[in-house]
Amino acid sequence: MSEPMSINVQPLGPGNAVILLDGRDVSAMVAGYSLTQDATSLAQLTITFGLLGVPTEFAGEARVRVRPEQAEVLIGLGWTPPDE
Repeated sequence: MSEPMSINVQPLGPGNAVILLDGRDVSAMVAGYSLTQDATSLAQLTITFGLLGVPTEFAGEARVRVRPEQAEVLIGLGWTPPDE
């Protein structure tokens, strides 16, 4: 399981949101995301990269999972993948 990281998700309007992962803006690459949380665990953010954003708002800590083929893009932006 990934280590928690700081995330901030803020909608700007239909199909447009700002998504920050540890302060890095990845919004332009995000086609969709899902944010889940229950009363007994940290939130979990799952990101799909592509052309469109999906508006949902969340600010706080979450476990972030990135598909291996998409991690390369984030690494290129300076992101360090968490230890599994």
